[in-house]
Amino acid sequence: MADRGIEERLNEFSSLKATIERIVGIAENRCGTLIKADDVEDQVAEELRQLGNEVIQGWAETRMEETAKLIESGTEKMTKDVKKS
Repeated sequence: MADRGIEERLNEFSSLKATIERIVGIAENRCGTLIKADDVEDQVAEELRQLGNEVIQGWAETRMEETAKLIESGTEKMTKDVKKS
């Protein structure tokens, strides 16, 4: 299987993609209102905090789903292995 590109991978995480797009917008000064470096720094810092929160949230949700699947598959196996009398 070939490695997927960053865009394809980001498409699976819409909130992360949106945050990355906002950060790129800041770099491009898309809004046209960023005049001072301090303003850019403040906006980038806030976006990075948001990005960190989104990454942690997504990671936690994935772990919960994986754990639930493991428990479910283990429960099914345990049910099948129980000796009926």
